[in-house]
Amino acid sequence: MTDRVYQDADILGSAQIKTSPDLSISGLPRSDTALEVLTGIVGAEDAVAVTPSFGGVAETGSLMLRSGADTPYTVNMLPDTHIVVLKAGDIVGIYEEVWARLREQEGNGNMPRTFLWVAGPSRTGDIEQTIQLGTHGSRSLHIVLVDDTKENA
Repeated sequence: MTDRVYQDADILGSAQIKTSPDLSISGLPRSDTALEVLTGIVGAEDAVAVTPSFGGVAETGSLMLRSGADTPYTVNMLPDTHIVVLKAGDIVGIYEEVWARLREQEGNGNMPRTFLWVAGPSRTGDIEQTIQLGTHGSRSLHIVLVDDTKENA
């Protein structure tokens, strides 16, 4: 499934995607295609981004996305199409579990620069009670769930 993300430029609507420099994303295998894959900070010209999720919360269907040196904030927010890679092993039941996992990984009292809770594509009805997409983030959100269980790792 990961290869399909990188192969199908017609679905993505762009011949170029921007990825997080995080090794869990930039190190993914892909086929030789005409699709150009770049890493780094996203600009207005970047329509599609692929990033990792720190965790998923089953209780609400939310994703926790972090920012840092390997996960620039702009990659999560600016592109119209956001593809998030979530490992099945990173899904927890409730918010408290993902916070505990963050404290365990970062060390108690340490936090990433920022984190985002994402529950779907960005939308608001604040402007004349008309639904607007992409106001505070991506217009479309796609989640690639990776089975990282021992049987499939």
